[in-house]
Amino acid sequence: MVAIAAVRDKKGKEAAEKTYEMLKTLAHRFNHSYGIATRNSIFIIKNHADLTDEIPEANAAIGYGLCKTQPKDQPQPILEEDFTLALEGRFFPSQNPSDLEFVCELLKSRGAEKIQEIIEKLDGSYNLAILHKGNILIGRDPFGTRPLYYGENSRFIAIASEKKALWKLGIESEPLPPGTIAAISRDGIKLKKARSFDETALKDATEEEAAKTIQRLIFEAVKERILDLDKFAIAFSGGLDSSLLALTAKKCGFIPQLISVGLEGRKETEEAVSSAEALGLPIKLKIFNEQDVEAVIPKVLWLIEEPDPVKLSIAIPLFFAAETASENGLRVMLAGQGSDELFAGYKKYLQIYSEKGEKALYAALREDFLNCYRTNFERDEKVCAFHKLELRLPYADWELSNYALNLPPKLKITLEAGQRKTVLRKAAEKLGLPASIANKPKKAIQYTTGVTSILKKIAKRKGLNLQKYVEKVFTEIFPKGKSHEGNSHNL
Repeated sequence: MVAIAAVRDKKGKEAAEKTYEMLKTLAHRFNHSYGIATRNSIFIIKNHADLTDEIPEANAAIGYGLCKTQPKDQPQPILEEDFTLALEGRFFPSQNPSDLEFVCELLKSRGAEKIQEIIEKLDGSYNLAILHKGNILIGRDPFGTRPLYYGENSRFIAIASEKKALWKLGIESEPLPPGTIAAISRDGIKLKKARSFDETALKDATEEEAAKTIQRLIFEAVKERILDLDKFAIAFSGGLDSSLLALTAKKCGFIPQLISVGLEGRKETEEAVSSAEALGLPIKLKIFNEQDVEAVIPKVLWLIEEPDPVKLSIAIPLFFAAETASENGLRVMLAGQGSDELFAGYKKYLQIYSEKGEKALYAALREDFLNCYRTNFERDEKVCAFHKLELRLPYADWELSNYALNLPPKLKITLEAGQRKTVLRKAAEKLGLPASIANKPKKAIQYTTGVTSILKKIAKRKGLNLQKYVEKVFTEIFPKGKSHEGNSHNL
């Protein structure tokens, strides 16, 4: 997690100044340095002193804020002879000698326009910005695992890691679609799809064959995301998805730190501890109460940038998990987001399959997974970034997701038993996950942690239903008709 920003001034030369303002708004995402580059200049600093007088005039600029989680991470942007580059994120597997240097060499040899080749060929979790001949090229990974928003008004076209940076310039925003390149010039912004998921026919595979392939693909996905680490956390519920990640990491030769959160006295917390003991892995617990939840509501809403009660109820336990990981000196956390959409984990999928059949379920799973960037990934990354914690999502792996999406729904749901995620459970058992964990029913985090019931209780105490309460708090953070910029120091 870092911050990335870019501005094209359509009528003047304030692009670098406005990029600087956006980076200040995103300062909670980084802790090392930040830099701004124009066509012919670059400066990198390590404090937030007001440098307005030193910022050059330019009609286009890109900016980058660094949160250093790995020794090889370096300040950006990088100024080359023909272009300027900022890369936010990682490739999986990592490239030699580093992801940043790999991209630089590719662009130097083949031209800055080859950004499409990067997105087409490299798996990972990343956003990148290139300033070339006065124009800006922006690329986003095919999953949208790191937030990236764009928009324009009469004066500026801008892109940034969070909406609030665009709001700072008076620009309403929307997510840049995953796997897309945005070309920004004085004439406007043009979007081009660079990489899409396969739309092949359903794969003809037996349950045994599919489980074996999934086991291999999950192993590779996890391994690629931890090979550069000495230590890391896993957001752990004790259920199928997180336990499978934990066991796979252990079989790769690592001892991850499991992090579990929950309301005091709930049996789910005890179950998480039991699962960790069965896996032979260390676990840290964060037990919270109603007062803890109420205290973080404004901050979490400021981070997720939406007055959505469901997203809030999911983000709060993740906030506590990320906070716990950070307090224990960890800088990377793995999580199981995306698994439910790939393998039909939610209860609604059972109903769709039962009532509407295989084609309807296939379409629903595909649509939901391709929209995970809106429903899950962006929210969760922003919560983790606040704690200077890099979120890595093994289920959002190119090979794994393309294979899983095209499996026949009958391998994912067993109607007779009412079981969901059937083939994933088989793969987990093949890997050695205890049957008691592999076959544990799916439970949503907002309910298992007790957050939803607490939020409803707080809203009722305020004389409001949950939706109205969340909207009220959100409006207090981002007042209508005023600057949209939130102030994290007052939250």
